[in-house]
Order: sequence, then C-alpha cells, then structure tokens
Amino acid sequence: MIKVAFIDDQVNEEYIRSLDNKKVKIRGSFQPEDGRMVPFTPDTGLLSHGTLCSYVFCSRLTVSCEVYFIRILGGERNSADPQSLLLALDWCAENGIGLINMSLGTAQLKDMNDLYGKIEEMNRKQVIMVAACSNRREMTYPAAFDSVISVISSKIEGLGEGFVYQAHSLNHVDVICPVREEILEYQDCKGIIYNSNSFAAPVITAVLCGYMQEGLVTIEEIRRRLSREAAGGYEEKIHNCEILPLVRGKIEVPVIGIVHGMEGADDRQEEAFIDKILQVFGKEEYEGICISDTAGTDWNKRTLNLHEYVEKLPLRSRLLFFCRYMNPDYMILHMDKGMLPEYIDSGDIDIMIESNETGSAGADARARELLKTLTGG
Repeated sequence: MIKVAFIDDQVNEEYIRSLDNKKVKIRGSFQPEDGRMVPFTPDTGLLSHGTLCSYVFCSRLTVSCEVYFIRILGGERNSADPQSLLLALDWCAENGIGLINMSLGTAQLKDMNDLYGKIEEMNRKQVIMVAACSNRREMTYPAAFDSVISVISSKIEGLGEGFVYQAHSLNHVDVICPVREEILEYQDCKGIIYNSNSFAAPVITAVLCGYMQEGLVTIEEIRRRLSREAAGGYEEKIHNCEILPLVRGKIEVPVIGIVHGMEGADDRQEEAFIDKILQVFGKEEYEGICISDTAGTDWNKRTLNLHEYVEKLPLRSRLLFFCRYMNPDYMILHMDKGMLPEYIDSGDIDIMIESNETGSAGADARARELLKTLTGG
C-alpha cells in the first residue's frame, strides 16, 4: 500500500476519520522536537490548513493508501524554518514514504541550495513529491525543482475537473488545475476551501496516488502520464495570465554582464569567477542568480539557461521575467558577445566584464571590487 505524507501544519485526525473514507488508513501525526521527529496528538477542535488540504486529497482519492501527517508549520504566521522541512523529508525517506504533499515552500534564494540537495536525494530514492507554488507569482522552492511536481490553481473556463500540464515553462509550474470551492463545518469550526495553489496540490497528489498504484514509480514516468492525460488548448490563456504580467517594465536590480567566448578566455575560469561572485556577495547577504545563454540550468550554481524554456519571448523579456519572479538582489548575465547589444542599448547592464578578464588568480579581488561598486560599500 502506498504511503503518503502531508508536510503542513497539524491535521485534525478526528475530522479526517469522520469522513469515513475506507481507502484512507491514518498512521499518525509527527512533528520535529530536539532534532528528531516524534509522534504527537493533534488538536481536534480546528479545521487547519493541513486539515483542509487532507480533506481535498481524501475527497478525490480513488485508491487505498496509508497517510502520515507531519507538522512543521506553526506560530502566528503559520511558518517553518528550512531545517524543519529538511528533517521532515529525512523522516519520510527513512520510513518508506512514497508520495509527499507539500502545500508550502520558500521564495528565499538563501534557502535554495540546501533544499535542492535534499530534494535530489529524495528523488534518487524514488520518492514522488508534489508542491504548491506561492500564490504571489514568485519562484517557490521546492516546487520549482525538476524533481518535484509543482502545482498552481486556475479558473480557466471549460477545464472542469481536468488539469493542464506544461513542460519547460519560465515559471517552473508543471500542473494547473481548478479547485472546487467549499465551506466545511465541524463542531464549532468552519473552514473554507478556495481556488488557491495550496488546495490544488492535494488534488494532483490524489491523481498521482492512483498512478503509483498502477506501478509508476519514477518522476519521469509520472510526468509522461500527466502529459498524456492533460487537457490541451489552454497554452495561450495560461501564458497571458501567468507570464505576460511579469515581463513589463524595467529591470530594477543591478546586472553584471559577463561576455563569454572572448579570445584567450577559459570556460572553467568563467564558471569559477561566476561562483566567486555568488559566494562573495552571498557572504554579505546579497543573493543573486546567473542567467546564461550557454551554461545549462544548475540550481546548485544558481544558473538558469535562457533557451531551455518553451515561451517565445525576446531574451530581454525572459531576463525581466526572472528579475520579477525570483526577486534577486542582483543578476549575472552570462552571454555571447553577439547577443549583448540588445541589453547594452537598453541600459540594463550596470557593469560589463569580458571573459578574458576573469582569470582565477584575481577572481576574489575582482568579485569584491564588484560588490563595492554596486553597493557603495
């Protein structure tokens, strides 16, 4: 039987049991305590965020499964520190969880690297993960990673109970689906399920549970099946709604242009220099990203390739999108000399460096000089 975990806030187990879904076997609630996961007894007098997400999942489930509830969200803002999520993911791997729903995430670049490493580790263990994207139209981790099925909600007319699947989109969203709005009541509590990303994620988690029951076990198999079963013909509507609003206006963060392919340049030195910039700036709590026209997308190196996406947008529009969608403090634009006039003419680049100036011997000093120039420090 498939083991499913919900990483969220606490779930009212009593309410979920009252739904009398014979397919759901509840195996308990757990939370971090002193660096380990321990069982706890959840409150029965609430319809929390996690409870509502679990209801959405149970109401759409078509196969039997075991369900585990993991609370990491809490406090006045119902938030969690990144270490709690890493601990919860470790616990899932150690306890044979095959499918995880995360209606949560972070948009902070500083949290990205540690989380990416853990997600890749989970993927190697063939744990399927579903995550909701932020409702604020911003890059969300772990949803953005390739080893996670990322989900947003939508009010696309005519979609009904179906969903749309998109591959290689600029916003790193995989699945778009509508959510039926409902009002739930239990004892003296009332909960509202509305058409939001948090509640779209468990809709798709229920779908994937059915796929896994049929024997699909890898993220590649899951993606192929989603692609086959998705509704078509909505690409333009999604593009107009989710992408175009973020490609208007000006680039409002400093941009460092690095021209590659110059005579005497070394690709490895270019890469090392970009890493050094990210490190030096990061130590001063300036978080950046690198947009490249040659290097492949590599989350560990905070590098995204401009040409790996399906949207037919001018390169400057893609750059503007990432500026708005990822909210970096600065950007590195790593491009061939022939591609740069478009950016130079628009005044988008604040500092230009040719690749034959990126020698490893002075990389640290050069990066510190850039930091001082851009921050005035």
